[in-house]
Amino acid sequence: IARSRKGIIVVGNLRSDGVEGGSSDKPSTAAIISDFAESIGFPIFAGAQSANLRFYSSAVVPYAEHLLKNSQLKSEVRPDLIIQIGSHLVSTEVQGIISATTKLNPGTAHVLLQTSRPGERADPDATVTHQFFSDVESFLPSLHRHLDRVGKGSTIGSELSPLVLMGRTISSNISNIIHCASEKVVQQNIRVWEESATEEQITLTEPQILLAMAEILSETCAKERTHLFLSNSMPVRDAEFFLYPTWTVSQTKELKDSSLLQSVTVNRGASGIDGIISSATGFAEGSSSPTTLLIGDLATIHDLNAFHNLSQRASTPQSSKGLPLTSIIVNNDGGGIFSFLPIAKHGNDVNFDEFFGTPTNAFSFAKGADAFGLPFESSRNFGDFKASYKKAVSLGEPSIVEARVLGRDLNVQVHAEITKAISNLITDHYKTDGNIALNKSSTICRLAAKNYSKDECQTHSDNATKTLVLLHGWMGDKEDWDRSALALMQDLPPEWKIISIDLPGHGESLALSPTESEAIEATNIFPSQGSGRSFDHSISIEDVAKSVLATLSDVYGLSYVDAIAGYSLGGRVSLAMKKLSSSGDGALTSDDTKLFLLGSNPGEFHGKDSVSTQENSERWLADRSLGAKMLKIYNGSYLAHSSQTANSSLLWVNFLSKWYGVESLWANLDKRNPALFTKMVQKRIRSLSKRAPDLIDMLNICSAGKKSNTYWKYANPRTTYFLAGQLDRKYSKIGKDWRSLENTITYHEVKGVGHAILSEAPLHIAEFLRGALTEKNDYNTNIDIALTAAEISPIALEKDRDMDMLRTFTEVTPVILDVEEFIIDLVDKVGKGFNGVGWGDQSRATNTVNERRGLIISISSTNGLFAGIGEVSPLTGVHPESLDDAKEEVMAIQRILSNSDFIANSLKCEEILALDGSLQRYIDALVLNINAHSQLNCNKLKPSVQSGLEMALISLASHTIRTPLPQALFQSQPEEKRLSNSLLLPINGLKTRKIIGRSLETHNGDIRSDISFPSMKVKVGHQEIEDDGKAVVESQRNELSKRASRVRADANRSW
Repeated sequence: IARSRKGIIVVGNLRSDGVEGGSSDKPSTAAIISDFAESIGFPIFAGAQSANLRFYSSAVVPYAEHLLKNSQLKSEVRPDLIIQIGSHLVSTEVQGIISATTKLNPGTAHVLLQTSRPGERADPDATVTHQFFSDVESFLPSLHRHLDRVGKGSTIGSELSPLVLMGRTISSNISNIIHCASEKVVQQNIRVWEESATEEQITLTEPQILLAMAEILSETCAKERTHLFLSNSMPVRDAEFFLYPTWTVSQTKELKDSSLLQSVTVNRGASGIDGIISSATGFAEGSSSPTTLLIGDLATIHDLNAFHNLSQRASTPQSSKGLPLTSIIVNNDGGGIFSFLPIAKHGNDVNFDEFFGTPTNAFSFAKGADAFGLPFESSRNFGDFKASYKKAVSLGEPSIVEARVLGRDLNVQVHAEITKAISNLITDHYKTDGNIALNKSSTICRLAAKNYSKDECQTHSDNATKTLVLLHGWMGDKEDWDRSALALMQDLPPEWKIISIDLPGHGESLALSPTESEAIEATNIFPSQGSGRSFDHSISIEDVAKSVLATLSDVYGLSYVDAIAGYSLGGRVSLAMKKLSSSGDGALTSDDTKLFLLGSNPGEFHGKDSVSTQENSERWLADRSLGAKMLKIYNGSYLAHSSQTANSSLLWVNFLSKWYGVESLWANLDKRNPALFTKMVQKRIRSLSKRAPDLIDMLNICSAGKKSNTYWKYANPRTTYFLAGQLDRKYSKIGKDWRSLENTITYHEVKGVGHAILSEAPLHIAEFLRGALTEKNDYNTNIDIALTAAEISPIALEKDRDMDMLRTFTEVTPVILDVEEFIIDLVDKVGKGFNGVGWGDQSRATNTVNERRGLIISISSTNGLFAGIGEVSPLTGVHPESLDDAKEEVMAIQRILSNSDFIANSLKCEEILALDGSLQRYIDALVLNINAHSQLNCNKLKPSVQSGLEMALISLASHTIRTPLPQALFQSQPEEKRLSNSLLLPINGLKTRKIIGRSLETHNGDIRSDISFPSMKVKVGHQEIEDDGKAVVESQRNELSKRASRVRADANRSW
């Protein structure tokens, strides 16, 4: 459970232990399952046999069977952990997902929890990996307590929990879908009926029966305990599809106080449709509560005399009314389930109607009910049936309601129409571009903002000629600046106006994408822009800065900003604004624009004691992990009742307590100022509860560790002010480092506060800003820190050493900084992949490749000045290892090289680029060094890892000597090995498999006639040997090949 990312809970038939069987205490069982699912954040797939859970728990995925009939969703929903409670399952779709997932991913865990029944086959598909024999009431609470005890409870969650939202979309449309599908089939056949009509037309359909029942049960369940008995064949399957509450469970206030649908029972087994009425009678007597039996016409005839028991019980003196069992007979003239099977298409050839359909139209259920003296009503349309069923339930005595429905063939059409409509609904609803506020291809969004004046929040005087822009931190909003801005406004000259802005994804600014759609897209089921979220993840902090600049220029008509003050994230955005202005992109600032950075990361100084590239990498990984935890908490809220908002808030409290518990930043704020700490936490909870997905996106976009940056270089030191709390060890150190590099920058330290400098010392901040803006430096100057020579010298020495490296460009020490997995989709618009691409047997023309997967590794120098890129992509037919094997080795090497105790060998760039064996010797030495410092214990790297590492090291070497790779490789060769006096490596020609057998005129691309090649390579081996021979001969005759001195055939190991 702790390792799972895509866990689900599947609930089948719940029964208590014991030879006699019987149902468990289903209301309490439903509560236990629901609470457990909500606590670990796993969605529930509840079958018809546990449909009472559907009426109870908001963690249930509504209409799951329909969701899984959507082909795209079905192919993408691959849980890594299935916790199945009870067996067996009615749903073929859920069972199909389990079987397909365990087959495709043998690492998937399928856990079965049930009472011990040795004589039953609980695992027909042999997918169960773990089995527990226990009752739910004991096992799940114990497991829940254990998870809390080991501290995993608050971090567990499932990426599939947003499927609940998909189900709720269906739930809000299902009534209209069922009625429209029914009406469509009726209208298509109305002419036939008009020509042969002898009685009132039938318009009622079988799905409408379940819809009406759900509506009545939703109305009455809160008043008294209600039970449901489902017959085999079509009734239990229709219940699997359609029996869900007609209201959204998460919005119902009385859920925990009412039992709703008490239980659902199904007489599964070899008996089939025999004895259903007798079983339901016994069940109703045992429950002593209103019970509804849903049964087909054929099953009714098989056990018709059981109604005699009901009539006798109604006449006994002990009960004036008898058992409150309402029997709904679905009369579709025979065995309706067989019309869904392949045998139905053979029709008269196999006497289908006689042997499978088994018509019942000769029997009158009205006369049968009359014979047994039971109340009876018959309905042919939805409205009449619903009224009849509601009346029968209210009688509290045995009664029969006949539902005359469309014929068996038409029933198949109705179900098909409903399935099609729901599938279209799901695809159309979620496969959209979303309301993306930040997108490189769209207009930069307008951000919410606030104007301050001496009259607090009213529009400032038009006489104002100078502007101060205020930017808040992550998870904050424009109101964070209120106390400082209002105090500052009272003392600034009237020429100043102050504007505080909500950054994208914060406060009142537009959502980065619709919350619900984004949650769905996070599952990668309906990606709107290729893969993953609908959000464009190439967006950087500079695009955030563009949104701020666009808001200031387009909304407020500003052509110049005189000063910017940014706290934490806001400070980094302001530095990005300065960078954009330096390049002329949205130039609202200049060197004279004053910049106030409050506890903000300005980038890397490449100093010995400053932020290192390793720390950046660690920060990036930490931020991504933080975002994943936030998403789990937020997604878990989809599964919780509205009455459990407090519980959801508690999870955010735990999260924020850890966030604000970093002593080096916040300096025990909860103990130093508990009132302020409580206020900050409460405000952040409100923000996270509403906008967690947006805040996660902004964290990923603007993470200080996302990539190497030196934004501080774009700030004019003379007009830049860096402020940090004295107790904030991280940012006070950054301020000192920056001051050591640029002695004209102003570093200001506020005593007695931590990183929450804006909340802890708002008036002090206002006073400092006022003094700097009016150039009346009467603020407390003795707070400025004067650095000693001892503090400056290590940084200066490191800087001198870096400059020396820039002058020599010979040696560099590598560190693996980042590893990123990629998937390239090779399927074209018509759904075809590439043929004949690969190695060995994979290169045959009959082989199709649909995607390319691998890793990109980034190797950087220790000071971050130089970098090299390599690709680790195991190739089928070439490499024996899998991608997972290669990834495991790469990640192990990364962890070792990132260890501060490990010092990698320096790389001599010219030797590496000479390709004289030095590269292999370096890698061998590196592996020996790694083995000596770890338990990696690999004498030789996996081939694909070796290849990727070679690429990255050669790239790093060429970057270090500041020469493009083609020139660097050529120039590093000994004179005697160079093929010509050129400054570049020679380029050979290539005739790909796509243009073999076609003339040059059909090739899409420009071919210059003045280029000659040392050789022309022709791809072969993907077809028959005779065709390959012809391709080589044709290439020799080809105009392009005539410019090559030789032709080389490349079979990619297929020979």
